[in-house]
Amino acid sequence: MAVVWIDGPDAEHFLQGLLSHDVAGLEVGSDLAALLLDGKGHIRAGLIVHRDGPAAFTMLADDATAEATTAVLHEYHFSEDLEITGPERSDAALLTGEAAAPEGAELVVGGWIPGSRIALIPQPLPATDGDAALAEILRIEAGIPRVGIDTNDTSLPHETGLVGRTVSFEKGCYLGQETVARVEYRGGVRRHLRGVSTAELLPVGTQLRAGDSVIATLTSTALSPRHGPIGLAVVRDDQADGDVTAGGEPAAIRELPFPAG
Repeated sequence: MAVVWIDGPDAEHFLQGLLSHDVAGLEVGSDLAALLLDGKGHIRAGLIVHRDGPAAFTMLADDATAEATTAVLHEYHFSEDLEITGPERSDAALLTGEAAAPEGAELVVGGWIPGSRIALIPQPLPATDGDAALAEILRIEAGIPRVGIDTNDTSLPHETGLVGRTVSFEKGCYLGQETVARVEYRGGVRRHLRGVSTAELLPVGTQLRAGDSVIATLTSTALSPRHGPIGLAVVRDDQADGDVTAGGEPAAIRELPFPAG
């Protein structure tokens, strides 16, 4: 993870006008998930925002989007009385169930995976490929996209399945709000992030085909103990049913999240 801090009397107003969720309604010590969009409503970053104090916020971003996120913050920072610090790399532990935070954790916030938490660790964590693999399995099973991995420059929030957790339709204007509201109230989208079950674990980039037509590309894959080889792909609604192949073998497009148990 990477961490960005926003501090100053205008911090709340500044973030309220940029992010998709209701930062102004966030109580001290609480956190929420939000999206940073561009002016056309396309996703730039997914963020966890923690309110440290009345005029102080900590934001957690994916390493892959942290620099771009900070650049946008500076781009829209004009005369507001605030300071932007970061991004700063921080090791993090994914906590599930009743797992306790590691000793020395600086901050624990709600994670993207339902029921999970993220603990920020000041000291480097030992390499744990098993933990990273488990986190990826849980993420794919839950149908949580990584921005820049399972999304691209034209992805809209309604295509990701994240709207319910990351968007407030009660707050005022924010960057990209017009597109989000128009999709919500006037139209909809024709493609959505879906789960994919495959015959064997396939590499990212494998094409999904319906007959001779390519209908999607696997953007994330993992070998789940519960569901076998699975992945994520953005699929048009009118192509989500019917016979599909991946890597030359039969595959199935699933609703997300993958069923528990």
